[in-house]
Amino acid sequence: MKVTALGSGDAFCSSGRGHTAWLVDDAQGAFVVDFGGTALLALKRLGRAPEEIGAVHFTHLHGDHIGGWPFFMVDAVYRAQRRTPLVVSGPPGTGERLHALWSACYSTAAERPLPFPLHVRELSPGDEAELAGRRVRAFRAQHMTPPNLALSLRIDELAFTGDTGARGSHATSAPPLVRLRTNRTMCIPRGSS
Repeated sequence: MKVTALGSGDAFCSSGRGHTAWLVDDAQGAFVVDFGGTALLALKRLGRAPEEIGAVHFTHLHGDHIGGWPFFMVDAVYRAQRRTPLVVSGPPGTGERLHALWSACYSTAAERPLPFPLHVRELSPGDEAELAGRRVRAFRAQHMTPPNLALSLRIDELAFTGDTGARGSHATSAPPLVRLRTNRTMCIPRGSS
């Protein structure tokens, strides 16, 4: 297994780091966690083809985590002419938000059927699903206030915290990060400036 930081910065690209995106290569292939606005460029700088990615897992729906989605899609449709299925997961509202972003950036393309199967699975804290051959478990992250939701994710033996930190009066309802971890888990926190 190999984990590559495509970006570990915040919305402001503090310290010159790109928006959040983690590339993971494992026995099932490649997947990413979050895909901020700078992620496609980072992939290409590494010489990686976006069509190698079989799944995209979003921790939450802030722009620095989902802003690269329309560029990923336009690359998949026009340059790569993708035909292989793509699995996407994220908190409730993910499907609608991603489609709105795709439509806002490339309205004509978004009106047409995709040339590949796109499977979107919305996860709530406590949900567990088998996605693209991996076990994905969702936990509430301390980042947003209801009705918005941020997730920390366990994907097989990796744990991704997304953005964490106290936010308003609802922060105390979030479970501690230790629930993400086991003695065989690698925890990938989002970097700070």
